[in-house]
Amino acid sequence: MLLRILLFLFLQIGFGISYVNAKAILYSVSDLVASMEKLYELEVVQYTDSFLIGQRLTTGEEVRLNALSRKWNQGLNEQLPPDHPARKSWEGKWPEVGEKVWVMQSQYSVFLFARKYEGGWRFWDPRSIPFANTVFQLPNHPHYKPTAICMEESLYQDNDYFTCHDGFLLHIDEFTRLKNACAALP
Repeated sequence: MLLRILLFLFLQIGFGISYVNAKAILYSVSDLVASMEKLYELEVVQYTDSFLIGQRLTTGEEVRLNALSRKWNQGLNEQLPPDHPARKSWEGKWPEVGEKVWVMQSQYSVFLFARKYEGGWRFWDPRSIPFANTVFQLPNHPHYKPTAICMEESLYQDNDYFTCHDGFLLHIDEFTRLKNACAALP
């Protein structure tokens, strides 16, 4: 009996610590764009327990991206009722095998996916999870636009910027400029 109590306490303390240490990550979109190292189109080939394995469309190079949060996020989303508002969000969503998406890689192993969406490009973080989600700080600039969910649920907005957990929209001209700038990188 004492062993069960100790095990129970150990597990409670362990889970408590993990939830206490979990936190939102704030990214300045301007800083992400400024620190961008790569922007490329990728076809998703397969998932392993730990990685998304894809192929760069321009070079044929194999790419491996950390996908440890994928199964956890899928399990969480499957538990939500069909009409739950979180099902509309793109945070924590991974592209399907065979799908072609764009990948923006910045310093510090940050990567975001992008799809063409509503006349621009829709970026989101697939690794965002509910108790440790990604929050994007978008400058109030014509190149950047908050998502519909962000407009409904914005954590903070003023004349200078929005904060959004669901990703952001990038104007097509700015995406083209970034793509050309990345093509010029060594």
